[in-house]
Amino acid sequence: AAVCAVQSDTASSIDSDNCVHVKHLSEEQLENPQGKVYREVILITISLFSGYAALVCLQKKLYDQWEANHGQSLDNKQKQLFEHGTSLVYFGNLLFRLLHNVIFAPFTPRIRVVISLCAMCVSMAILVTCYWWLHSGSVLWVYVSYLFGGVAIGSFESNILATITPLGHDTKLYAMMGIPVGFVSITVLGYALMAAVNISVVGIYSAVFLACFASVFLW
Repeated sequence: AAVCAVQSDTASSIDSDNCVHVKHLSEEQLENPQGKVYREVILITISLFSGYAALVCLQKKLYDQWEANHGQSLDNKQKQLFEHGTSLVYFGNLLFRLLHNVIFAPFTPRIRVVISLCAMCVSMAILVTCYWWLHSGSVLWVYVSYLFGGVAIGSFESNILATITPLGHDTKLYAMMGIPVGFVSITVLGYALMAAVNISVVGIYSAVFLACFASVFLW
């Protein structure tokens, strides 16, 4: 009986030590015990934020195409309608930064990142299809496209960080690096290509679409 008591006390001590050890493990160690760095996550943030940059920095190109579809110069009221439509990217961004946990409550942060990438794909597809392929003169598609873009940005940042934070600081660093790189890919590289080889805005929108679409599967 004494031996059994000693064995019981020893087992309890071991279990207690194991529990203490597990408690001292960080969330990062539990989720990513090998400490692997997922560098490919930078491609996902580059894709999404290149879309954001395209919506913000290519508005003049979009306006020129919309005006060309009308076949005449637009008055101030029409210009204001266009500007109000492009501002929806900021409205959607703000709205879904606050409400993504409510509106997308049934979905995990990982799925919300996929929703964000798909929303950016829809935004790019609407612009190319409606204004360059169908030559639409309606400003409605600007509102719809830019709202989808705002939803994409507003839902993306907090959810991708929530998903990759347990994977370690280095993985998160690569994700954050993709934000400025995504913007520069449009504001510098995109404009350089338009000037040097006369690439069209459709090419840039299409590249963003393909990048976001590929990122869904990479993610």
